Amino acid sequence: MAYLRSTGGDPVPPDRIRALASLFGLSVPVDDFDTLSVALRDQLASIAQLEALNLAGVTPLPAFDPRWHE
Repeated sequence: MAYLRSTGGDPVPPDRIRALASLFGLSVPVDDFDTLSVALRDQLASIAQLEALNLAGVTPLPAFDPRWHE
């Protein structure tokens, strides 16, 4: 996933991926556990970076017009 930077930390353990998959009723092939554990680790690290932002005083745009170009 090119939009995520690798954090280099420990991958998510396969038993957690199994638990999440069973919680949502998904079946995950055994061959995908390594890839998913790294991707989930990096996704959670990206979420943590967003949560750490100080957004006090920042307000979102009330509307977005996709036709507008600068």
